[in-house]
Amino acid sequence: EDFSAAVNAWVQVGIYPSPTSISVYFRDLTEQRKAEAAAQKNEERYKTLVERISDGFIALDANWCFVYANKISEKMFGRTSEYLTGKNIWDVFPEAVGGTFYNAYQQAMDTQERVEFIDFSPYAQLWLRTNIYPSPSGLTIYFNDITEQKKAEEKAKQKEDAIHRSNETRKLIM
Repeated sequence: EDFSAAVNAWVQVGIYPSPTSISVYFRDLTEQRKAEAAAQKNEERYKTLVERISDGFIALDANWCFVYANKISEKMFGRTSEYLTGKNIWDVFPEAVGGTFYNAYQQAMDTQERVEFIDFSPYAQLWLRTNIYPSPSGLTIYFNDITEQKKAEEKAKQKEDAIHRSNETRKLIM
């Protein structure tokens, strides 16, 4: 296979010798090469897009295998996209089976409806707002780190509880 300037096309050449002659077959691969180049360009655009978002992003196929994980999710879960790709999520994270994330992923796949939830991820050691977008071919999942927000909420709750206890103590004294 090579590009032929003589015919301005990608060609595949097959040469078959016989005792009295030689047969040469040409097959035009130009359209196939154009389609491959377009697909590669689209994949590069897609990867560029998901790498620019500030959320963790993973894509799973219908067999629960990783198709892609962006750099943010790599940092969150301590595993590279290259390592994850092709592996079953429940083999990589077996302790998740039966938990909140597992149940939400199952729900999204079963109902084919978007699922959103907030939970603490023991793998990432972060509070995550998770959005799951299903399709018949798998799941697209976005993770947003809301740990600082959860810490601020807890601090505010503790302050409110302290004020409430203080008010109750004053009532008892009076």
